[in-house]
Amino acid sequence: MYFKDKRQYFAGYELDSRVFVGDEAWISIFEIETYSFENIFTDLVLWVKKIHEAAQIPKHIGASFHFKKCNGFLVNQTFRERYLRVIENCKIPFQSLCHIPYRKDQLPPNSGFIPTLLKQMELCSLSKSKGIILHPPSNIEDTTEQFISQLTDQKVLKVLEDAPLYLCIENAQESGAYFQSLSNLIILRESLEIELKQIGKGHLISFFKFCFDTGHYLLYQQRDGNGEEEWMNHSEKFLPHVLVFHIHSNDGSSDQHILPYTKADPPLKRLPFLYKAFFENCHRIMNWLEESEAEWKTEERFFVLEVNPSFTKKELISFWHRLGRRLKLISK
Repeated sequence: MYFKDKRQYFAGYELDSRVFVGDEAWISIFEIETYSFENIFTDLVLWVKKIHEAAQIPKHIGASFHFKKCNGFLVNQTFRERYLRVIENCKIPFQSLCHIPYRKDQLPPNSGFIPTLLKQMELCSLSKSKGIILHPPSNIEDTTEQFISQLTDQKVLKVLEDAPLYLCIENAQESGAYFQSLSNLIILRESLEIELKQIGKGHLISFFKFCFDTGHYLLYQQRDGNGEEEWMNHSEKFLPHVLVFHIHSNDGSSDQHILPYTKADPPLKRLPFLYKAFFENCHRIMNWLEESEAEWKTEERFFVLEVNPSFTKKELISFWHRLGRRLKLISK
């Protein structure tokens, strides 16, 4: 086992509000025998340590919680203090990320986006989170100009300068959305860099990264019929700016959020499920993640599992071990 020079990896886990209200499926996954809101972070970190040890993940590789739909909890000072106290005493590197709310009126370029972003930036600062995952506009038409105008709002840039954190723009899931395309996301960031330089804030481009959602991109290729040509033509330019990977698989028909390689029943049992396509897509995801190593220019990378609770502990351990070997973090 070895650690690549000056690169920090984080193996991440999505935590949504269901975890903090004692949802039975998630509490079972996390092997919490008796749910206690007061002790939830202690129990979660203990579980993470056990998973990483079983998967032979080296101790210098960090762990990450990805807060999603959790603002109702993050506004609570006691909740934040419990979280920070637990991770500060954890013996492995630990970082958190936050997912911005994505109700339609809160998405760019709608007027609710900037207030939503500013609130999320405040909560991230208070919880010492590393960054925010942003959903781009879901519009079919090109809204690059309007989106850049919002990202360069004076209030947003002031927060970035006073309390730096990463803003990671995710590839869209919606069929036909303009920002499903990697090439359009690349143009967005290049145009954003030009605008920042023009207003004397060029140094802030380093805080704008991408979140590559593997399940969303499978749908772009397969459900929406775009094939693999764009990946071959644009991944080399896209991947250097990826800070976060949202890892989940599907059979190419819908956004199923399944752990790669799991044999558990798919969450959408009422629908036909294409098992062969699902496992082919799992291989495709692993290839993408391996290819990303050659194009890595950020100091950190977060590999976040954004999956439904339909997997077994053995399957989770197997996935992390498989990924560790593909990225040459685990030698055997």
